[in-house]
Amino acid sequence: MNDTVNQLVLDCASEVLCINEMTKAEIMFSINGILSAVECDGYKNGYPNESMHVVDGIEYPIRTYQPLKTWIYLDRADAEKQLRDLLESLNALEKELIENRKDDFNDTL
Repeated sequence: MNDTVNQLVLDCASEVLCINEMTKAEIMFSINGILSAVECDGYKNGYPNESMHVVDGIEYPIRTYQPLKTWIYLDRADAEKQLRDLLESLNALEKELIENRKDDFNDTL
């Protein structure tokens, strides 16, 4: 792992914190120290506000933000590109959610 990959991990984590703080979204960013990998997914409208599906009689919300097909392994050659793509996706999500929040606010006026 190099300094660029480390910085991108921090940038992605920071963006997730900003999204969760400024919007109703609940996005998770997980770092696995054993595998040296990260993953990211979550709920654009917040955990309790998403559509539900039933598994073994128990309702679970459907995740509405899943930018990754699998973990990003930080020691692989394509880690930097994948992290940059994730950061771009997170930036786009933040913009979308903020725009939606503005629209919701304007609708209440």
